[in-house]
Amino acid sequence: MRTSVMSRRSFQSIINHINSTPSSFSLIQADDDWLLSLNDSREKEVHIAILDSSFNPPTKAHLALASSSPPQLSSSKALKQPSYTARLLLFTPKNAAKTPLASDATLLQRLEMMSLLASSLRSSNSRCEPVAIGLVHAPNFVNKAQILREYLIDTLGKQKGEGVKMSFLVGMDTLERIFDEKYYPSGEMNNQLNNLFETPPTGAGARLVSARRGSIEENRRLENDLMARPSIAKWVEKGDVSVLGNGGEGWEDISSTLVRQAVRQEDWKMVEELVSEEVGEYIRRERLYAVSK
Repeated sequence: MRTSVMSRRSFQSIINHINSTPSSFSLIQADDDWLLSLNDSREKEVHIAILDSSFNPPTKAHLALASSSPPQLSSSKALKQPSYTARLLLFTPKNAAKTPLASDATLLQRLEMMSLLASSLRSSNSRCEPVAIGLVHAPNFVNKAQILREYLIDTLGKQKGEGVKMSFLVGMDTLERIFDEKYYPSGEMNNQLNNLFETPPTGAGARLVSARRGSIEENRRLENDLMARPSIAKWVEKGDVSVLGNGGEGWEDISSTLVRQAVRQEDWKMVEELVSEEVGEYIRRERLYAVSK
């Protein structure tokens, strides 16, 4: 399995194109067999795991989530979920929910750290599903899923493109925003959610798999309350929204915010516990997240 590698200049060129082109998507880096895996007729089901994050920086929690298996649905009638057949690390440069700080990593630096994460993912992935990195320009999550579905249809043809399953691996904060009316035009959230979850050609056919946040009982209560909201519960019942793990996997308390705080405090031992060796070295070399940046 070979991986195409881009120079910094090529990275920056694609960043500029995506930023200036609404509704655009581009693969930045991909294993040679990534597209082949999507077009392989021998697979009974093609299923992409899409880790959608700001990667500021990528942590060991990102790696755990990116390498995870599909959660098993709680319904006794549900069949065992087959493994993912391909993985995509996805970044949205223009994130409507987050305003970048002066000390944040640049878009180019985040892509380079995503490349390091992809390398770690390949090393930890015993099943050897192909990995790719992508950039998308979308105003909200629903549009993001629609753009990716259109890319699959354009690349694979209508029948295969509509048949690919897409599971977005997200954090609990992102899940809350997806079901928050303030991110939608007035009165439009339910229609937009139908566009997100309904199967093609009616909708984008997306599924959401959320990481748990925190390891204490209070976190579990808040998660249960969130999943019981009427706007979410109907999609949970259908299997389109699920939560990964039981809260005891060991990475629930890891966050990019903690990494940035540890760097500012020059607590490099803590940084080593939160990110991979390669990402830690990159943060030091690029002097990321320092207050004086």
